[in-house]
Amino acid sequence: MNIDKGYHGNLCLSRQSKFLLQELGCDLYGFYLALVMEAIWYRKNKNFGRIMMTQEELAIKFNMDQATISRKFKALENRNRYCVIRHKRSITLGFFPLFLQDVASKMHSKNYANWHELYADMHRINAELQENYAILQDNRTQNTPQSLKSSSNDNDSFSVNSYGNTDEINIDEIIEGIERERIIKERENEQNK
Repeated sequence: MNIDKGYHGNLCLSRQSKFLLQELGCDLYGFYLALVMEAIWYRKNKNFGRIMMTQEELAIKFNMDQATISRKFKALENRNRYCVIRHKRSITLGFFPLFLQDVASKMHSKNYANWHELYADMHRINAELQENYAILQDNRTQNTPQSLKSSSNDNDSFSVNSYGNTDEINIDEIIEGIERERIIKERENEQNK
């Protein structure tokens, strides 16, 4: 029996993901893990870390109503706007690298004070790994003859946001946004004391 490619590969569930569990709660954390399983894991793919499915398709896949999927996305965005970044034709998972084995292995012995530190370091490590992967691919391309064959892992689609621009996620902007959000929450907490 052949197994669909969607069932191949593995995720890493590091202890650092407890920060995300605390932030989201059990129900949303479980939903987030299901989303992570649907994301593109192949680093060579330009949609790496994204879900290229509509909410309707996710509802069918998860055996839920589309309204339930929509409510869960809204709840994720309300808890932390960097959990899911919705685009017209895709969804970017802000905490996706946390579940990648190569990222988790570089984070395993680090102690983080809060999920903000974890998030920033996770994206720094992932960007480093992605850059190393790109350099490795460039070196391979220079050393091998060119081929017109296309891999089945390549996805030629692209996403367009509501402004008609091609999506480019700037990790530095996300990290800066999280830092601003952390400062605002700290100020609110101090005012409430």
